[in-house]
Amino acid sequence: MLVTPAVQAATIGLFRESINTLHYMKDEFTDVTEAAIQDVIPVWLQHMRQLLNQVDVGEAFTRNPEHAWELLKVRYSIFKASPRFPSLARAPIG
Repeated sequence: MLVTPAVQAATIGLFRESINTLHYMKDEFTDVTEAAIQDVIPVWLQHMRQLLNQVDVGEAFTRNPEHAWELLKVRYSIFKASPRFPSLARAPIG
């Protein structure tokens, strides 16, 4: 099953909103928040690092500009989520 970049960007946006919600709930629901931090977030961060390194956007613009804009939407979504995860913002970009 092929997941389009638009779906990836929307999914990352949902992740970002989930993290914001966890931040607001952390004092009231400590157990749930801790479980998400330990179990869910590392998997998402690894996946986002893989997406950042997956494709050279500059090269994509040379080959298929329309698709390259879609890839930029994914990167924008990741970087929009990155203030909560500074190490993600420092991930090498392919």
